[in-house]
Amino acid sequence: MLAGDLTSNDGSVIGSVEQVLQRNPDDPYILYPDATRTGHSSLDGHQLINAVRYGAEKYQAAIGPTRETDRVVAYLSSSHVSYFINLLSLMTNDYVPLLLSPRNATAGMVDLIQRSKAVALVYETGQSHIVQQLRKDVPGLNMVEAIQSEELLSDGKNESMKEDGNVGFGIKQAVGATDNLADRVILAMHSSGSTAFPKLRYWTNRSMMADWGYDDKSHRQRTFLPAPLFHALGVWAGFSTLRASGALILASFPFSPAALLTAMQKTAPTKSVLAPSVLEDLVGFLDTTAPDRWSILSSLDSILVGGAPCPQEIGDRAVERGVGLKSIYGSTEAGILLGPEPDSNEWNVLRPIVDEQYIKWQVVNKERGIYRMFVKTSLEGFAKGVTDEEWYDTNDLFKQIRPGFWMYRGRADDILVHITGEKTNPVPMELSFRTHPLIHEAVILGQDRFQTCAFILLDRQEVLKYSPLEVMDHVYQAVEDANELAPQHSRLVKELVEVLPFGHDDFPRTESKRNVIRQRAALLLKERENALYERYEKGLSAQGPKQELVAQGDLTDFIVKTAAKIMGRDAKTLTDAQDQHTSLFELGLDSLGATQLRNELARVVNYDLPRDVVFNYSSIHDLASYLNSLRHEPTSLEDLRRAIRDEVAAILKKSMDTSLDDVSFFEIGLDSLGATTLGNRLAKILGKDVKRDIIFDHSTVSGLASTLSGTIGDDNLASTKQLTKAQDLLKKYLSRISSLTPLPADTSPPDRRRILLTGSTGALGTELLGSLLALPNVDKIYCLHRGSNDLQREIKSFASRLGDASILEQAEAEGRVYGVAAKLEEDRLGVGEETYKLLEDVTDILHVGWPVNWSFPVEAFDGTLNGVFNLLRLSTHQRPKAFHFISSIAAYARPPGRPTIPEEPVPNNPAYASKMGYGVSKWIAERMLENASSELGTKVNIFRCGQLSGNTTHGAWNRTDFWAGVLASGVNLGVLPDIPSQIDWLPVDIAANAILELAGLTKTTDQNEPNLNVYHIANPHRAPWSSICTAINNLGHPISVLPIQSWLSLVSDPNNRKRDPAITDQLIPVLHQMLLGDLNDMADLETTKTEQASSHIRESINAADEQYWRTVIGSFEKMNMLKHA
Repeated sequence: MLAGDLTSNDGSVIGSVEQVLQRNPDDPYILYPDATRTGHSSLDGHQLINAVRYGAEKYQAAIGPTRETDRVVAYLSSSHVSYFINLLSLMTNDYVPLLLSPRNATAGMVDLIQRSKAVALVYETGQSHIVQQLRKDVPGLNMVEAIQSEELLSDGKNESMKEDGNVGFGIKQAVGATDNLADRVILAMHSSGSTAFPKLRYWTNRSMMADWGYDDKSHRQRTFLPAPLFHALGVWAGFSTLRASGALILASFPFSPAALLTAMQKTAPTKSVLAPSVLEDLVGFLDTTAPDRWSILSSLDSILVGGAPCPQEIGDRAVERGVGLKSIYGSTEAGILLGPEPDSNEWNVLRPIVDEQYIKWQVVNKERGIYRMFVKTSLEGFAKGVTDEEWYDTNDLFKQIRPGFWMYRGRADDILVHITGEKTNPVPMELSFRTHPLIHEAVILGQDRFQTCAFILLDRQEVLKYSPLEVMDHVYQAVEDANELAPQHSRLVKELVEVLPFGHDDFPRTESKRNVIRQRAALLLKERENALYERYEKGLSAQGPKQELVAQGDLTDFIVKTAAKIMGRDAKTLTDAQDQHTSLFELGLDSLGATQLRNELARVVNYDLPRDVVFNYSSIHDLASYLNSLRHEPTSLEDLRRAIRDEVAAILKKSMDTSLDDVSFFEIGLDSLGATTLGNRLAKILGKDVKRDIIFDHSTVSGLASTLSGTIGDDNLASTKQLTKAQDLLKKYLSRISSLTPLPADTSPPDRRRILLTGSTGALGTELLGSLLALPNVDKIYCLHRGSNDLQREIKSFASRLGDASILEQAEAEGRVYGVAAKLEEDRLGVGEETYKLLEDVTDILHVGWPVNWSFPVEAFDGTLNGVFNLLRLSTHQRPKAFHFISSIAAYARPPGRPTIPEEPVPNNPAYASKMGYGVSKWIAERMLENASSELGTKVNIFRCGQLSGNTTHGAWNRTDFWAGVLASGVNLGVLPDIPSQIDWLPVDIAANAILELAGLTKTTDQNEPNLNVYHIANPHRAPWSSICTAINNLGHPISVLPIQSWLSLVSDPNNRKRDPAITDQLIPVLHQMLLGDLNDMADLETTKTEQASSHIRESINAADEQYWRTVIGSFEKMNMLKHA
């Protein structure tokens, strides 16, 4: 199979690439993302030859010379510049690289390695978790670590190119070769097959040197390739570009539309080869966010899409905007077979680009013009090891547009093509399902989806033998058995498995063999399929029978077993006490696994748990304790709580369970009318009057039940529990901080700053980002947020708050700012390894993001605090980083024995924070950072913010902000509450500039200043509340004041609510809580030290400045917070 004559390099792929590089060694041949990921470095012929020669010599020493029957070397790596160099190095030694996809199931990799008789595995260090399993499954296989790009491209290690230009790769000559060179096997690939494992395919020199037939050869091509190099499309594009003396341009991972467009703009490719999913992302981004950047795509000679069907509407939108889009069709077995018609706008109409004698069309549906394609195996370049038959059935269907022209319509067999380009053969999994006696039939779907789903019909006789719980246990065991036969991208999650009800129609079948007709079954199940994916994407709980676990020990055991199963590890490894107090995310759980664990727990505890419960209680101990607490409420209150839940559920027409007991009714959806209805219904149940104000003041199930039962004193018990929980959380994180290793101190501040910014879509985060972009000493800004790797949310926030997003869009195009999809509570911040390496090089962490929810208990912020720890851990990697934390007055609201809050660290007692879980969580974070500054030497700045108001230029203020609602309501109704306080509100833009100044980003800081600094971001030019009212009155909005309780009744009245769009239903309980309780419980912030250090604080405007309030009221109008005449 593998033999062939290699007595000369003429006609070999590796030889042709070598000759191209030797012919023009000064030309660039590979452009790859540089260390900053914002630009590209290039490799010319000299550098590439030297790197390949160096790699070949290293691999020769590690693996040894080839023998004709032992030439295959498996290669497992992600895509980057060293991938291609290592591939060329292996081919130089006459090895046959077997390109393994890291996405494959380990069992599939083992099968490929064994069937190909691979003598070694070359692996990237980032794949060590897979390699560990392969060591067990393929004992004796030579494991060789891949050479990294730093070593391959290092000056001084590689042999210099001789002046006569004759030095090349050092291609090894085969010994005892018998076959001709063109048919010598040089590469091993794999594709999905009709069995459980991928199909092995051998490519020859002839396979890879076949002409694609549609490239413009009038000028040197520069191919932009954001595609995996271990897939057939990536390999073809890469080698064909180099063999044609072109330049291959690699893209950064992870891909984002903005980054891809910027890379294209900077590297000026002539063409690009894209998967349809990448094109779809680009088109969506250009249409919705950056329509002015369509010219980047339209400037290319051509964009080729292949690997999966491209949605018609996506391609049409690209062509309408001048993009030279063309489809290609090929297979791993036969290569590229169909290509575009030159100079045609029919982007998805294909014609054969090989001699048509090698293609046969079989009629499937003559009326519809549907044909099935067969390829003659004598076609030049047809892969070895496919079939001994004369014709190969592609199983692909095409519609004839006109004689000689075709449009791809899909698969004739059961292969599902996902939107990612990955393929799933569902047949082995379905056969596995059918081996279970309880399952009558199973159909797996997922065409054009990101992953598979399954619908199951149960055997009507067999199911009678089991309880509902046992039925689902059998079904889930069947899911696990089926997944054993599937690659990673094809595996089922339980949330995407639906057992169809009794009485559901059987699936459509063929009359002869009674096989399920998949396309008709998909139509029958279309609505169910859509609903199933929607439930999964929204995180709704899995359906199925529920079970009860009685003791906390039972819960712990269940969590251990379930988490271990999800993570693919032995449950015994999670029984250690230390492991049970460690975050599951540190132990290997990912976000998808967290969703699966949450849904399993919802089933066994019989509650619809919050979607983020595993993030908020991320250790086994904390999760078990929380779940246990849900089921052990005092029995004297249980009936009343249940009655309140039932009535709220009836009013809102939605389910209520105990997980919502401490969530405000108004967050769940209750409005003021609903509050009146709830009061009336409870009055009938209790036989006593229940005023609406009681519901406003105690707007949770727990709070209202305690009040109505006369046990309002339980608040003190709840407060004590919260303080105890706060101390427990602090103890946990201080212990984890002690495990970190400090970096050597760096006394000199960096000249150029690279910033990690969280909370970049909020009011303060937007102002900070805008100010950072204006600083010449800031090179890079990484905006970490939920969602995708782009800046669409930041751009929208800029447009709404600052009136213009052009500065951000320009900075993104220049590569100064990046959007990074992250989950701070997860290990490595929830980003990929390559992205994490970039973040390790930042100089400053500016942590702004924090969930603002006044009703959450402190334990709900556990995941948020874990994010603080993960950022601290990042600060100990590679280089010291300054940590700038945006805290709140709520962290130190009640200083002991003094009327003002000092500019110093918080006391070691959470009782001095506000009573809200939000404030206590900020207290914990401040204590963590104080500890890090002393134990790790971390440079920490804590910015304790008071009330921030609208900015001075546009007046932009958060519409949902408590005080914005109060003031806008005053303009609407002509009435404000009488507040006996001095106002120290600071405009948010002044706050942002002060923070950057104090952080040392806009001025040189004293090198002798302490590691820990606490600053108060508040206005030193205070004004009495009455002055604010006077300023608004002077602007033509007559204002009178009422006592707070009277004002609350006024704004809560339904008749006034119609005239007052500023006060939302959700804001009413917050008004009661703040104005009657928490507001009076907070001291003022001292600012003496901060004034001395910051000119922005010293010179801020007076809090009652009339011109400023004119601007703010104007912003209320733009936000539709004011009534219209």
